[in-house]
Amino acid sequence: MKWVFISLVFLNSSSVAQITYPEKGWIQQLQRYTISLGDVQHDTVTSKGARKIYLYYNILGTGAVFYINFDNSPLAVVVTAKHVLKDLKNNFLDSIRMRLSSRDGESVYKYLGVNVPLTLDGQSMIFAHPDSTVDLACFPLISKDPYTNRDSVSLIPYSFFPEDYQIFEGAEIYVLGYPGSVGRTYWTRALLRKSIIAWTAANAPTKKFLIDCQVYPGNSGGPVFTKIPNFPIMMDTTDYSKMYKFVGIVIERRFTYNKLRAYRDGAFSPVSDADSLRYFSAESIGVGVVEPARNVFDMLKAYEAALARTDSSNKEK
Repeated sequence: MKWVFISLVFLNSSSVAQITYPEKGWIQQLQRYTISLGDVQHDTVTSKGARKIYLYYNILGTGAVFYINFDNSPLAVVVTAKHVLKDLKNNFLDSIRMRLSSRDGESVYKYLGVNVPLTLDGQSMIFAHPDSTVDLACFPLISKDPYTNRDSVSLIPYSFFPEDYQIFEGAEIYVLGYPGSVGRTYWTRALLRKSIIAWTAANAPTKKFLIDCQVYPGNSGGPVFTKIPNFPIMMDTTDYSKMYKFVGIVIERRFTYNKLRAYRDGAFSPVSDADSLRYFSAESIGVGVVEPARNVFDMLKAYEAALARTDSSNKEK
């Protein structure tokens, strides 16, 4: 029996080749490729004896939308950090909610996003990078929500993938994501930060690199773009890959862990070594860790091949 995803968001080939952009500033086009991933939480307010429940969309992480070829059609695929798609027991989630950038003007109390199932017939549809040390995973974009269609989802074209030499220390970058700590008022649109690449591994395009940028819970899974050096800003261009390249996905921030000190007998003394494992302060050093674009590309191609094998096997039955 042929494997068919009834409600997948498929894009015809012309919609991939000819992307329509809204009337926004040139840098804001990158926000169209960025979506937030989350769940629904609630606030409980009691006033004058009356108890009210207010639902809101809660940020879990960030994602970027790409596509692969499936059954001769482009299939929209969300890429994010693998840990974003896991629960507290380290199991993959059965579903997740997603807010589309096309509705970024609505508050997290008004628009709770669309529900995206992550299982089909009891099997997880999440595809993790074949290398377990790589913190990347992806899933097909599925939703029966009427707003989730080819007009509301913008895909990152393959022309945005860089050459290895375009990822270098000092390169100007833009980091997009939904850090939860900024507050719910600002969860409606991807937050944009400008920085530089701080460290790369020599001649190792699949090794994680560092960016000189503060990232916070919620940023995980967010795309990072670099601006092509000396390329002029063009307000009327329809090919933004001439100006920008996608260089990777944010996965974590780096910390330094400081032992706490106790105040005893008028002087400070270090906490004992035994207690230092339990009592410490975590201080961000202002550096984020990024999985490079090469790993994203390899994962998408591996996922495409896996679906092709499954589809071929189903056709033979």
